[in-house]
Amino acid sequence: MKIFLWYMANPGFQAGVAEKLGIDQSTMSKTISSVMRKIIEKAHLWIFQLTLAKVNEAQQAWQEKFQFPIAIGIIDCTHVQILKPNHHGDECINKKGLATVNVQATSNSSEIFTNVDFPGAVLLLGDDGYGYGSEPWQTTSFINLNNASARAYNRLFKKERVIIIGR
Repeated sequence: MKIFLWYMANPGFQAGVAEKLGIDQSTMSKTISSVMRKIIEKAHLWIFQLTLAKVNEAQQAWQEKFQFPIAIGIIDCTHVQILKPNHHGDECINKKGLATVNVQATSNSSEIFTNVDFPGAVLLLGDDGYGYGSEPWQTTSFINLNNASARAYNRLFKKERVIIIGR
């Protein structure tokens, strides 16, 4: 898996990546092919596309419970505490000194976790940690609140975004 992930994260010629990892190019090729076959076998369980009809349904469901226009869900990260791994355990220590894994989650209007690629003009509501306007499918609150519209937007945004962390 390490070989496969290294290659996917650093695409290039297999021979160059293999040399960097200290393995033979044929091992690199066989590993990539083997892992890809397994991923494809399981793709129907792990990967799915959200159709436009499902997006419209999600927008309608959001509007029935909340008010933020064209939103279909929210996005945020949280730290989940784990046992500190024996190898490279220091890489898991967060700013509070705990061993955690940082998990990103999206949630729909029914407060059900989702993890999908959303097509079209839809929004995920994310906190300031996601940057301001960093993605066309995701929005955050305004920084500059010098007008009533921005303040109203932020009130609505913060009210609806809170469902991912519970009420």
